[in-house]
Amino acid sequence: MKKWILGGVGALVLGIAALVSSHTSGDTKSVQFIDGSTLKCEVGYFGAGGWGGLMCYAANYLGLGTTNGVALNVLTNNLTRLQIGAAGEQTFYSGNYPEMKREGHSLAKSLTDNTATNMFALALASNTSAAIRIPYGIVVTDATDMQHYTGIVTCRGTNKAAAFTVSCTNVADGSGTYATSGTLTPTWAISSANPAQITLTSDSSLTPTSTMVYYGYHNLGAQDLTVN
Repeated sequence: MKKWILGGVGALVLGIAALVSSHTSGDTKSVQFIDGSTLKCEVGYFGAGGWGGLMCYAANYLGLGTTNGVALNVLTNNLTRLQIGAAGEQTFYSGNYPEMKREGHSLAKSLTDNTATNMFALALASNTSAAIRIPYGIVVTDATDMQHYTGIVTCRGTNKAAAFTVSCTNVADGSGTYATSGTLTPTWAISSANPAQITLTSDSSLTPTSTMVYYGYHNLGAQDLTVN
């Protein structure tokens, strides 16, 4: 078993590139990181559903299908699959697969008060439907007071031969805004287009020195999306 001693997340890519080259099916190699964790890779791995290609998992954080597991599959059908957590609680795809981006967490973006900001572009080709659910929190400060709004918005759309039907529904968490002064009102919108642009407008009664949105997303359909 050959080992590379590497540090940093970027080592994952370097290690996999080295493993892919000149190895036969069933060959197992490993990459050891400076924190002592080991990334193990097997060429020609086939799991449930017939996945093939290269399978890598972080052994010291438990394997794929167990708590805190991390696995990366470079598959034979021009697809890369990253799974994190028990049985892939978070799964991310790239390549020729219709469900490329399933979910994301711990994202953040700066907003300009009372100005629509592009958040997502949701693929909505002819004769398809798409939907996304977004849990979020907006934090506004003006160096004296603060406002914090939390909620969940669901945006969805259909495209029947270029006839679009789209909407966003926002549900506030409790009273929505917790503030030392004033009001804070979010507005979500989705465009009738392919891709459908999802925007957020934060309107505060303060004169903000900072407006941030902290959010995640769950793709509730088979269409791809882009985080703007």
